[in-house]
Order: sequence, then structure tokens, then C-alpha cells
Amino acid sequence: MRRLILSLVTLAALLAPQPAFAGQPPVGVVTNFGPNLAAVCHMPEGIAIDPTGNLYATSFAFAPV
Repeated sequence: MRRLILSLVTLAALLAPQPAFAGQPPVGVVTNFGPNLAAVCHMPEGIAIDPTGNLYATSFAFAPV
């Protein structure tokens, strides 16, 4: 019985969630997103970064024509 309890305690310790140690994000220069994102993309609703590090912003707020 003692062996079973010891096995269960060991299993519980191994399966306990471990904290994720993330690396520090790369430090760089923050720049504008190109010509003038504020004039083209009012209030961005979707922001994504692809695996190569490119940033994409989308908006449904269309400017009047």
C-alpha cells in the first residue's frame, strides 16, 4: 500500500503544471507602420504577427468616399 501511495505522489509531482519561463522579447526600435497607418486604418480591430515577425493590422472602419 505504501508503494502505491508513493507512486501516486511521484506521478502527481511529475504531472503538476510547471511555470513557463519565457525568454525576454527582443529589444528594438519602435517605428511607425509605414506611410500613415492612422489615416488609413482607423481604430484597428485585428492585429497579428506571422512566424517571420511581420505585423498585420486590419480595420472595418472605412473612411467615407
